Amino acid sequence: MELQLSYNPQTRHKTNAAFLRGNSAEQWFREMNDWQIPLKGLTCFLLPEHKNTMTPGGLLVIFKDHVPAPGKISHPYGAINGNLFIPVDATLTPALSPEEMRTLLIWHVQVFHPVIGFVGFDKEDQRAISSFLAPGHARERSWDYAHPGIPPLAHLHTISVAMPEQLELTDLLNHGQITLPLSELPGKKPRRSLFMRFIDWMVRCFLRFLLAMFNIVSFLLRGVPGTLVHGHYADAGGPGKRVSRRSGADEENETKHVVSTGLRQTLHKWIEKTLGDIEERRESELDRLLKMFDKDGDEALKFAIPLGEDPALGRGMAPQYSRLSRQDTNFNLGKLLGSRPVDTWATAESYKTLLTRKYEQQAAKALEEGDHRKAAYIYAHLLRNLHRAATVLEEGRFYHEAAALYMDRLGQPVKAAECFEKGGLLLEAINIYKKLEKYEKTGDLYKQLSQEKPAQQYFQLAVDAAMHKKDHLEAARILQHKSGKPEEACEVLLDGWQHGNQDKDCLSQYLHLAKSIDEDSFPGKMRIIYEQKTPKHKIDHLVEIFLASRKSMNEAAQHTAVEIAFEVISPQIAAGREEKLSVLKKMLPDDKELSADIYRYTTQQRQVKPTVRTNQGQDHCP
Repeated sequence: MELQLSYNPQTRHKTNAAFLRGNSAEQWFREMNDWQIPLKGLTCFLLPEHKNTMTPGGLLVIFKDHVPAPGKISHPYGAINGNLFIPVDATLTPALSPEEMRTLLIWHVQVFHPVIGFVGFDKEDQRAISSFLAPGHARERSWDYAHPGIPPLAHLHTISVAMPEQLELTDLLNHGQITLPLSELPGKKPRRSLFMRFIDWMVRCFLRFLLAMFNIVSFLLRGVPGTLVHGHYADAGGPGKRVSRRSGADEENETKHVVSTGLRQTLHKWIEKTLGDIEERRESELDRLLKMFDKDGDEALKFAIPLGEDPALGRGMAPQYSRLSRQDTNFNLGKLLGSRPVDTWATAESYKTLLTRKYEQQAAKALEEGDHRKAAYIYAHLLRNLHRAATVLEEGRFYHEAAALYMDRLGQPVKAAECFEKGGLLLEAINIYKKLEKYEKTGDLYKQLSQEKPAQQYFQLAVDAAMHKKDHLEAARILQHKSGKPEEACEVLLDGWQHGNQDKDCLSQYLHLAKSIDEDSFPGKMRIIYEQKTPKHKIDHLVEIFLASRKSMNEAAQHTAVEIAFEVISPQIAAGREEKLSVLKKMLPDDKELSADIYRYTTQQRQVKPTVRTNQGQDHCP
């Protein structure tokens, strides 16, 4: 039997501990500082990065008397059987019996981490918070010029309430009225039981069925011989045959028809009136709800109704009720993604606008108070704004619920993977990145899990994808910084210089990388590039890049760059390309006489030589 952890958003164990990611005490204390609880008495256990190493990968902190507020803990853990700690939103699969639990839990404390696995601790493995602290070294400093600091604030002598003008005491006391919940507002009838409301709904369904049966019977009676058809009467002799007088049977059928029609119309009017009464009562409830928001928004929020319709939220129609029912204002992913029947209230546009404003005000208030789950409930369950709800959950560090919304409802798998990663569920994030062919990110997460072999495989897939797009710079970056293969990165950059569309950038990046790998052999590599790796139409670019990179080279490499530049521009100048003389200024920036020499040379070359005309009419130079 293999014991596993299964993610379950509806499972919320009581928080007894917290897992702090990272391998340094500085990271752990930074998160503990947000808890705002006394750290004395906390029990700590060091968890490894994985089962095959002793390098710390996190810290399990078990609470004693004080537990941080919800939302302050990034990775809350609950206790099973008192000494097995698992994430609060996870369950053990398969379920264990008490006997199996006693057989398995043989250590003083056990931790089942989604990535690290199952780890057991003896009592001597326990660490105190103070063991992670060390006194600093004393340093001699002169305090002669120390700043005295900020002076203390003056002591309070009196405290008073600023009274607005023209405000009576009765206004402050709400005219002696006490705010009541929506269910106890004046003028409201006692709430009927759920059974009676269900009976009411069944009666209405039966009456609708009865009305439909009356319509069917009336339609069938129209085809019976002797009944009234378009103002004429037909006998058994066949349709359309006129008779001179009406028989007693005809009069009896006509009487039945009139009676059934009247009864059907009466029943129809009664049903419409009953349904109309429901809509009137619903409007009255909405009026009361708006008034309740003005008095006690938190209490009114418990009776709030969803606005708009979402076919994906719920399946089927529930019985229609004319009274608002109390709801839990905590975000519930299982309820949100459920498929139970729902009772949808069709609200007028005026009510919808007013309620939307009230809901948004309550959501803003919840965010100010740090209650992200309540804000997410308002956005998801009431306003149907799932994207905002997912963002709020992510901001509140409820990464699992946010990931479920991004993945299942919003169709944003990348955001879902990012939330899984932040929440520590790296394997779930890896599965998403694999499907999206995000090879580099997949390799990063495998490397974070210390699984080097699959990490290198996916880094290579990322390199192959970049080369398929002829993005040599991206492929070289992954090889250098992720795979740790700078020599292969140099080969890719040289190939990009020769055949790619990023030739100049590839050569510049190659010079920087090759120089950092082996500075002594760098001048020889420059010669190889010039003589073997550079097409003829790129030779001018080569000289330009060499000279632009001279300042970062050592003396030998600078000398090689100047030599190569002379070899390239000398034949070009001799062939009459005087514009190449400007390259000499980049080669010899310290030669102050070079500009004057270039000017005299170009002037002399442009002087027109005199010609002599001979008797034969030919021009000769003297």
